[in-house]
Amino acid sequence: DPSWGLAERNEGLRDRLDSIAAALRAAGITTVLGSPIAAASDARWNGIRFPEGWKPEDSASCEGALGQAFNLALNCATLLVSSPTSASWESQSLAAPIRLEIRSGSSTQLTARYKSSFFLIDGTWKAGTPIQRLRLPVFDTRPWVASLLREALIAKGIRVVPGPLRFGGISRELVFHSEPLSELLKPFLKNSINMMGDSFLKTLAANSSEPNVGQDLLGVGLARLENFLLRYGDTRDLILHDGSGLSRTSRITPAYLLAYLERAVDESWFPALYAALPIAGVDGTLRNRMKGTPAEGVLRAKTGTLDGVYNLAGFVPTGTSYVPFVLLTKTTPDLEAAAKAAADRVGVGLASIHFTEREIRSEEHTSELQ
Repeated sequence: DPSWGLAERNEGLRDRLDSIAAALRAAGITTVLGSPIAAASDARWNGIRFPEGWKPEDSASCEGALGQAFNLALNCATLLVSSPTSASWESQSLAAPIRLEIRSGSSTQLTARYKSSFFLIDGTWKAGTPIQRLRLPVFDTRPWVASLLREALIAKGIRVVPGPLRFGGISRELVFHSEPLSELLKPFLKNSINMMGDSFLKTLAANSSEPNVGQDLLGVGLARLENFLLRYGDTRDLILHDGSGLSRTSRITPAYLLAYLERAVDESWFPALYAALPIAGVDGTLRNRMKGTPAEGVLRAKTGTLDGVYNLAGFVPTGTSYVPFVLLTKTTPDLEAAAKAAADRVGVGLASIHFTEREIRSEEHTSELQ
């Protein structure tokens, strides 16, 4: 479940773990022998693989956080750097390794780089600089989750006795369900949360009954996604390297994407997709676009933004159907505003169709009444 501790839902770091601890306490458990551990049922979740087409800096950005068996706060945390030789995680339950190589300088400029198993923080530090806050991805959340679970157990009155794990007595299983995918899609698509996309893609592989144990989740997930997309067109028009959209080498043609949107309208899952798309001038990544125009509150579309890439694809309702549209723009970063403005003009033009047809239907209805 990629939504644990999701700020968009006003959920705290420990909320889900508190619910687990409360359920254990309600089941009559008063003591835990040994420290809790967090273990994935599919060990492939524990692997770290950055997709093809990512830049080196992506692995040190929360935009590049990866989906894992346990996802907490979008697998992103704040590192507090208080001096050239001192840093600590804001969440005291997190103990991800950090190495500092900061030297004195006339200004404070810090850079974070992921180095296989730890973050290297280097750069310069000016004397008197206040605490610096660096937002970094967490690539192994298991110890973090286990530590927070221990805190939650103690808070619910369950004793945690130090020492090796011991198992015995009657085994029982407690099951905790996530929200349905239709609800999880809303924060993912409306706010363009990369980690959730990566998590959904890998879940395709983790939930697969096919014998793919020897392959990593990313590769199997991509294969299953491409197999699904065969029904919408020639997948030679697709090059997909990740589920988050960060890959600079993924490709799709406007014709293929338009064919997908046209056929999606007739799928049983279309209402869930449509409800999860950002609404122009209202929410998500479109909340500040097309305000005060016919598109506001009407057009629904997914953005796709990288340096020099400014995409928009979605629907405008018309009558009892929906008009799909696709705008894929590749330019230079200095033309971002111009590219988005052009896309917005197209969106406003399409939305005008919605109002024109609504007026026509209203006039026809009035004529029938007369």
